[in-house]
Amino acid sequence: MPEYEHECTACNQEFELTYSIKADPPTLCPLCGVDGHVKRLISSDIHGKVNLSGTDLTNQMKTDRNKMRQKVKTDEKVRANLVGESNYQEHVSNTERIENRYKKQF
Repeated sequence: MPEYEHECTACNQEFELTYSIKADPPTLCPLCGVDGHVKRLISSDIHGKVNLSGTDLTNQMKTDRNKMRQKVKTDEKVRANLVGESNYQEHVSNTERIENRYKKQF
């Protein structure tokens, strides 16, 4: 299941929770117990402000894209987050079924 980052505006703390993409986001902060002040954050591996333009920006975007492609190939959580949990599970099931069929033939 995907892991999501959250922030509580009541206690100004960040925390991570794992739950289905179909589940409703939490509203109760597990740190301070206040309800209704939790918001889900959009996370990435890039931190800080980037002041690039033109060719430099294009090259940086290509570099970041290639890093993300590599991460998708090796990290199951990232892959599931990008394609959606149900689509990912369906793909895994289909792959296992094909592999089992192949093993039976040889």
